[in-house]
Amino acid sequence: MKKIVILASGSGTNAENIIKYFKHSPVAKVALVLSNKKNAKVLE
Repeated sequence: MKKIVILASGSGTNAENIIKYFKHSPVAKVALVLSNKKNAKVLE
């Protein structure tokens, strides 16, 4: 299984959609979410 890393900033709506898409995927999973902004909502 491939592991996906997401680099996000802001509200995280795109990151959330990617996470939902791969949640039950046998092909890949989201292993890590990173942000260049320490207060980015996506990290909550």
